Amino acid sequence: MQNKAKWTLVLSLLVCQLAHSQINSGTVIIFQLVNDKFIMASDSRMIFEGKPSDGNCKIAAFRDHVVFGVTGGPKYVPGPLDSVKSWDAMLEAKRAVDIFGISNQDSASRVTAIANAWATNMQTNWQILLVSHPDLVRKFAADENGGLTNGIFAATASGRISLTMRGLVLKNDLIAVETPTIVGTCGGGPCASGKTDIFNEYTQNLSKRAKDEKWTFSSSLLDRTIPEMIKIVRLVDLSIAYDSSGTIGGPIDAIELNADGSMKWYQRPNCKETYQ
Repeated sequence: MQNKAKWTLVLSLLVCQLAHSQINSGTVIIFQLVNDKFIMASDSRMIFEGKPSDGNCKIAAFRDHVVFGVTGGPKYVPGPLDSVKSWDAMLEAKRAVDIFGISNQDSASRVTAIANAWATNMQTNWQILLVSHPDLVRKFAADENGGLTNGIFAATASGRISLTMRGLVLKNDLIAVETPTIVGTCGGGPCASGKTDIFNEYTQNLSKRAKDEKWTFSSSLLDRTIPEMIKIVRLVDLSIAYDSSGTIGGPIDAIELNADGSMKWYQRPNCKETYQ
């Protein structure tokens, strides 16, 4: 009886330790191509063990004129007895940029190569996790309507900016890579990834409060940046204020990538100036 009780305790501790393995969840990023600029703004909340943690960076400015943003599940943190290693979508993006970001290809080819390399590595990470912890991955996907992680990439070359996205999804109990088509519309107005209910409400005038929004900005703000940047930051702020999920919050980061390759942070409370 003592041995049985001992092994019951050991198994209970093992389950408890594995239960602390977590997929952090990201929230909302809003972005747009504006003439010779790419702009992006993000909240900074992640949910870990069911609790919100603000002050997390979801945007990275890399060398070689590449900007990256991530929503969904940006990282995996294993428990003490978990055989699955930790991974981080931001670090995977850096690895892809280190390999493909230095090429002399045109901007479209560069950003495609970087995004494909990132997606391949992220697919492997999620597939290993699915094999080891299928219930964890299935629950996360169910909470995210089938989605797992989304990566947004912008890169410049020869005075041109190109934009693409990759999404990791759970489909037929397999990890698949998708290329969202919304990027084709991001020149005519802002696009969003993550929790987009409030974004859709305000960009499509779906409520009285959205119709009442004036979208007027002070001259002091306009002296600092373009109107479109102020608007996407405002859209993130509105998402923080009105989203009912509790998964959007914290200070807002916002960056501008210019066609000549230069980058400028409009505001940067959470992110490094350059991701090393």
